[in-house]
Amino acid sequence: MLSVILYLAVFAASGLMASCTIQQKFNKKVIHNEGVQRQFLLSGREGGKWGIAKLLIKALFCSLPVILLYGLRVGIGTDYTAYEGMYEVLHNADFFYYWEKHNEIAGAFYVEPGYYILNKLAPSYRILLFADILFIIIPLWLALFEFKEKISFSFAIFIFMSIQFIYSMNGVRYIIAVSFILLGFVYLISGRNLRFFCCILTASLFHTSALICTAYYFIKNLKNNRLNAVRNMLFYAAVFMFAFGSKYIIRLVSGIPVFYRYFSTEVYSFSDGMQHGVFWLLHIIPVIVPLLLVCGKNLLYDSRSGIMFRIYLTEIPFRMMGLYNTWFTRLVRIPQVIEVIFIPYVLKNIKNKNTRRIMILYYAVWYVFYFVYYILVNDQRSSIPYQWIFSRH
Repeated sequence: MLSVILYLAVFAASGLMASCTIQQKFNKKVIHNEGVQRQFLLSGREGGKWGIAKLLIKALFCSLPVILLYGLRVGIGTDYTAYEGMYEVLHNADFFYYWEKHNEIAGAFYVEPGYYILNKLAPSYRILLFADILFIIIPLWLALFEFKEKISFSFAIFIFMSIQFIYSMNGVRYIIAVSFILLGFVYLISGRNLRFFCCILTASLFHTSALICTAYYFIKNLKNNRLNAVRNMLFYAAVFMFAFGSKYIIRLVSGIPVFYRYFSTEVYSFSDGMQHGVFWLLHIIPVIVPLLLVCGKNLLYDSRSGIMFRIYLTEIPFRMMGLYNTWFTRLVRIPQVIEVIFIPYVLKNIKNKNTRRIMILYYAVWYVFYFVYYILVNDQRSSIPYQWIFSRH
């Protein structure tokens, strides 16, 4: 249990450091010029073209407790040894040999090119671990900067670490991809479509399944309100009717060459019938129902929270896919990651202070519970007790 407390304390420490340093850069300041009161928001671009770079350096400093926790670990995480062996294979393989074996779907060589390059460049497995966490942290911070004055950095960091950190020690390639997907979502919300596709393409260099995120382009906000309304109705119907057409959708996707491995390999293949169960709803109801009760229609009328709500709802069909094969439950991490922006953004817009405080407390307790449950049950205690290089015998 001490290890669980250690993880939570490190997450909280990084969030608190960010709140006390970076967050203050985006607070509103009032200046007076010739008797006229003006307000402005400090942005990362102020101070020259190196503004974002300077902020990112500060962000990495604030994330240092998490970076050290991840990079100095030894033997914890179900795939720690597997990735260590993979490093030895990939680091000593030239690109042409890797690509030949990659196309043959041969063991460790099947990893995507982005992760191969990381393995090739890292001089040791220890350095690779630090590179892994940096490739997770940097896109996360770039996403948070886009919502700088609209969310709490400390809360957003805590949410991300609570739902993704432990899994990142097992499925590192996937969480690197998820971080870039989050950044892509942020660009999609702000209407920068080219950057969205670039982020998804980058994510696919670490996990091919990220390519399915290109479909999120069709749930962005449209300029025509009527088209928006019609599209939203069709979207909500499709989400809740997924169970009835899922078998045919899966067959359609299985015919796409880029996803061939996920249907040709036994561990990834879908069963013919869907298992029955509603336990997966317990992952969704505690997150979305309180927001709907408190915010109501305002949740949908706000253009930003509206698209985040639609992204989050796609967790329903992804959860259902897990009923065909539990391996595919990892896909829920794609829509789930929007909680990092969605929850702090909505909570900050609640006008009643007492209600906002109660909601913040509720979600803080929820994410602590989620983390503890995941590490003890889903992760089967593979990440506890925490071990690092100084405790190795």
